Amino acid sequence: MSVLTSLRTVLCCSVGLALPLAVFGTEATDVPKTFPLDPTITPRVNHTEETLPSPTTVSEVRPITVAVIMPSDNSPMLTAFKIVLNGLIAAGGQHSNLKLIAIETSNDLTTVEQQLQAAVIAGADVAVGPLQKDRVDELLELPYLPLPVVALNISTHDGNPEKLSPLLFQMSLSTEQEAEYVAQQAIKLYQQKSANSDHIAILRDVSKADYKVTAGFEDVLSQNQIPYHTIPIDINTLNSSKRLFSDAQNAIVRHQLKLQLTQLNQELPNEQNLEQQATLQRQLQQLPETNTLTLYPIVLVALSSPEAALAINRLPRETEQVFGISTLNPGDPETNATAKSLIYDLNNVQFVDSPLLVKYDADSFQARFNMPMPYSLTAKRLFALGHDALNAAFHWAHQEQRFSISGEAGEWDANRDANAQIKRTPATILIQDGELQILSVDKH
Repeated sequence: MSVLTSLRTVLCCSVGLALPLAVFGTEATDVPKTFPLDPTITPRVNHTEETLPSPTTVSEVRPITVAVIMPSDNSPMLTAFKIVLNGLIAAGGQHSNLKLIAIETSNDLTTVEQQLQAAVIAGADVAVGPLQKDRVDELLELPYLPLPVVALNISTHDGNPEKLSPLLFQMSLSTEQEAEYVAQQAIKLYQQKSANSDHIAILRDVSKADYKVTAGFEDVLSQNQIPYHTIPIDINTLNSSKRLFSDAQNAIVRHQLKLQLTQLNQELPNEQNLEQQATLQRQLQQLPETNTLTLYPIVLVALSSPEAALAINRLPRETEQVFGISTLNPGDPETNATAKSLIYDLNNVQFVDSPLLVKYDADSFQARFNMPMPYSLTAKRLFALGHDALNAAFHWAHQEQRFSISGEAGEWDANRDANAQIKRTPATILIQDGELQILSVDKH
């Protein structure tokens, strides 16, 4: 069984003065104590050379100590991270030689570097976190890492291992990466069944400015030279249209796209702004081509399950398969009335998600993890991420450069020589006959 210890780091600040961190042990078996961190203490890894711990550092005899880099008490991410922590604790309970330390802070000014140094002083072999993308970016700006780290998000930096610390791994439930994986699966089906004149359709909500999922679809299709049309749809007016691809619907969408372009043109130009304008212009140019004469045997949807249910019912009869990412998950039809209704509208649709969301009901979850099942889909995904991150950290503490995990958030494959990101293959889930069925995992 793992033991969770909480270490609270406090940054004492005054004008022009920053005192060292103090670490408070709050384990139930310990008397709380404080001590200043000596700035002359040399970390286990020096400032100029990063290496993994020596084989004698991580012993099979003593417990592996995993430090969890918590958000500050005031962080809006704290509630979400506590769910991740529950996943870490649940996975830790499956190891007999592992101890968890939560590195907490009440001060928003405490840096990731200071939390990592506190973890080193506490004797941690490996750290898990942070979760926030900006804190992960902060992590990558450090001149060195004092111990191996498994970050729980992907930074905006290049994942090239030569540009990142050799002590860093990154895990993520990125929806953009889910989109890339789904597009690859769609291409396989397209190449098997489609004629040369057929296109893949990408459906997105015209009223939303987030193009990340759509871009994930488009990038993979473009790289593989697969013809496609990105079709913006107006969910608010879709009820009045019997067909998804019609002159009336196209006129509404064309008006929406032009409004968005006008708004972007009035803003100060920047890289993101110009990229969005180019995307809208491309979709505007494609719109006249999206008529009933074009066949779309395969459709990718960047929509939520309620939105997709409206759109899918208006697809041409020639459409053979609809794919989506985790946002297409309607929920458990056994416990959720809305999901029970949506699941029939989404019959034969495939989406990807963490297998944990389908594998367990409340009773089997309690039996497996010895704690109540999270209620929301997002909370379940965060729990799964924490569970799998603990197992990744266990491998990383043992200096394993390559490892695979069959986890609760999917299949994970790590190869530190090739990439700092641990590749996730989510479960493919088929909605059929009122049930959610996990299909076999295809890693290729």
